[in-house]
Amino acid sequence: MPAHEALRVAQEQGGFVWLGLFEPTEEELTAIGDRYGLHPLAVEDAVYAHQRPKLEHYDDALFMVLKTGRYVEHEQLTATSEVVELYRSCRIS
Repeated sequence: MPAHEALRVAQEQGGFVWLGLFEPTEEELTAIGDRYGLHPLAVEDAVYAHQRPKLEHYDDALFMVLKTGRYVEHEQLTATSEVVELYRSCRIS
């Protein structure tokens, strides 16, 4: 579902929108920030990656940086096998 459609549905039905973006450009994040009325500092934080997990309050929005993980498949586990791989993730709500 396009971001603008998700926003419309959330506003009409009293919900919220979670946008999952894979390596968005600064231009994409700025456009989303403008569309959703996000605080400029929250957008700036989202543009510059490699932040530690945090939660910040901007006006009527919360900005959260999380480390998301995924299971790493192995044919055989050893004492040094990496079984969870972490990625950086941002959430603005």
